[in-house]
Amino acid sequence: MTAPVSANTATNAASPTRGLAPAVLVGGAFVLTTVANTLFHVAVSIWDIRDDFGAGDLTPEEQIPVIIVIGVIGLLAALGIGKWLSGDRAPRGAVVLGVLSILTLPVFFSGAPASLGAMAAVQAGFARGGVPTRGAPRGFGIAGIVIAVLIIVAVFAGNITGIIETATE
Repeated sequence: MTAPVSANTATNAASPTRGLAPAVLVGGAFVLTTVANTLFHVAVSIWDIRDDFGAGDLTPEEQIPVIIVIGVIGLLAALGIGKWLSGDRAPRGAVVLGVLSILTLPVFFSGAPASLGAMAAVQAGFARGGVPTRGAPRGFGIAGIVIAVLIIVAVFAGNITGIIETATE
């Protein structure tokens, strides 16, 4: 004899949900890029590790406000566009945010592309509770999460390499 339908429904409802919460995905990308890079630069400034650390002619002290301002603008843009293009418009939001994460790659040090890319992944349905998309929105969601991960790696690898390089001089 077969099991009643309600028993199967209860089993499905009790199954664990996978993926990170949207706030953890986007907030984590922001913390691991913008906040981490700011803290690296603060540490470099405090311990006077290197005068020419980072971007061109700017000292670490001069780089900190640039990182913070551009990073926060990127986060606010990601949150605003994500809220505006949510629900039925989420696939469009994934495309818009994915494109913005690509266009902001020149300011990768700020973490803005990571926040935008993480929100593109959320809009594409890669976060907990999201509705998976297909086609271009899914592709831009994948590109967004890849960009977010690469920016996190670049921030940590670049800063740690700079510190090690300075220590060996």
